[in-house]
Amino acid sequence: MDSRQHDQNAEDRFQERRAERAAQLDKAAKGIVDFTDMLRRDARRAILHPNDGQGLERILGVSDLLEVT
Repeated sequence: MDSRQHDQNAEDRFQERRAERAAQLDKAAKGIVDFTDMLRRDARRAILHPNDGQGLERILGVSDLLEVT
């Protein structure tokens, strides 16, 4: 697999999960909390090095960066 194929696969996964991310944002805006997701995110946050801000964005999906197009 070359880098272009790898990038295409990543973009495909990103596009497939677009509806799921939108639903999560909608629930969050309404104040609905999914406790299993919150517990999983807290567990992931606990294993990250405190100075690894990009790791936190990668794993928790809380990046404020623009979408890759």
